[in-house]
Amino acid sequence: MNRFVSLGILALALTPAGALADSATMDKAANAQMLTNQTPGSVFSSDLVGQAVYGPGDEKIGDINDILISGTGGVDAVVIGIGGFLGMGEKDVAVPLEQLDIAIVDDGAEISIDATEMELQSAPAFARADGTTSDRLGSFERYFNRASEDAKKALSAVSERATGLYNRAADAASDATDATVNAASDARDAVSETANSAMETINDTAEDVSQSVTGAGEKAADATQDAAEATAETADEAVENAASAVEEAGDKAERTVQ
Repeated sequence: MNRFVSLGILALALTPAGALADSATMDKAANAQMLTNQTPGSVFSSDLVGQAVYGPGDEKIGDINDILISGTGGVDAVVIGIGGFLGMGEKDVAVPLEQLDIAIVDDGAEISIDATEMELQSAPAFARADGTTSDRLGSFERYFNRASEDAKKALSAVSERATGLYNRAADAASDATDATVNAASDARDAVSETANSAMETINDTAEDVSQSVTGAGEKAADATQDAAEATAETADEAVENAASAVEEAGDKAERTVQ
């Protein structure tokens, strides 16, 4: 069963929350004006945009392309697209909200106006601040521009994120390189120190061995000289003894002969 929406309720439903109360001066009294639930008989602007508009005799004369909100939060007009084919060649006409009859039905809203398509075609075209007069083309351009801006922002965010990650990776790689170089330098110093210590130990051992060998050689030479001297003395004594024995033997022989 159809119910006609109060224009005042519709205007309230389309009014931004910021128009109901100044956020800078909002207090408990202002909070009482904030809506917490959809009021009976009210509709959302999203339920109206795209809906067909019918004239006398239930003749479709166009579609709602947009709803114009004033700077104070009220509804200035409803923009209806008339004529054209698939949005091409369509004409926008801004109609005051009061001229529309909006009925809430089970499956949405039925919108009608007491004007024919020819009468609306004769009305002045609605021009936006950007100069566009066709909502389909204007919306496409606006959506495209918004999408381009969003894409640029997203690309910038991704680029910043990637740059940050790259810088972090570069810093980590630099730190790792520095750590590796430091570790290699420490290892080189340790190896060099160990090698020098080993070389010093080898030199000390060689010197000790050399001194031991030299000492042993000197002792052996002394022992050999002592042995040679002892042998020479023994030989001299033996010769002297032999000479004495020979002389005694000769004396005995001489006495015997006599």
